Amino acid sequence: MNEDTPLLQQILPLILGIASALLLWYIFMGNEAAKPETPPKEEEEEEPKRGFTIEGLKIYDGIQNDRIFIALKGIVYDVTKGKDFYGPGSSYHVFAGRDASRGLGKMSLDIKDVDNADISDLSLSELDALQNWIDKFASKYRIAGHIVDEPEQRDYTIAELADYDGSTTKPLLMVMRGSIYNVTNGWSFYGPQGGYSFLAGHDASRALAKMSLEKEMVLDPVNIDDLNETENQTLDDWIAKLSLKYPKVGNLKVDDGTCKKNDC
Repeated sequence: MNEDTPLLQQILPLILGIASALLLWYIFMGNEAAKPETPPKEEEEEEPKRGFTIEGLKIYDGIQNDRIFIALKGIVYDVTKGKDFYGPGSSYHVFAGRDASRGLGKMSLDIKDVDNADISDLSLSELDALQNWIDKFASKYRIAGHIVDEPEQRDYTIAELADYDGSTTKPLLMVMRGSIYNVTNGWSFYGPQGGYSFLAGHDASRALAKMSLEKEMVLDPVNIDDLNETENQTLDDWIAKLSLKYPKVGNLKVDDGTCKKNDC
């Protein structure tokens, strides 16, 4: 460069270079400052899948419970992150906490369709529409579990109860002092992956009285005639607590058709 060139012209490229570097630094630091200072959360462990009766599903409507669940063809999806569509006050909130198979297949918001999960009479085009919804849900939402049957209000033998342990589409039933309770809503405790899963489908009286996790406590026949005063009180306390949460559906029958303790 010629020595006669004005000083400003000589240093102008240097000034522009520094300014450009400062601008990039400001943009980068500005973006970084906008980021939260806390480290990102690790991916939460997925909740175990569980069974829901149609009645038990109703509380997952975004009002009675923060989460929103919808069932399609027996599979329950957690659509909480889609609350703009299924949350309170939204267009499709009518499906929240319900089996929406018929309503979505028919694209109907009519309550007679929403409250009816029967899809046996849907046309081919309606079944196609339902499948499209299932594909959409499966790609977007976590599967929370599956629909299980509502328990019959009747008396059961211990042999019949064996099927009500969460391994089938039947609900969870459990015996306490000859009375049978529907504990399906306690799936996280009594379902196949729960800490007390060995109680479902069995007489839990002795195990609860003795506060024992030994599976031998539920082997048939379960005898509680030898419980001491403290153990009897412990069992009664469990019954008082659990009967507030879980409805009674019947009594335990012995093989001759009579009920234990003549309760039926």
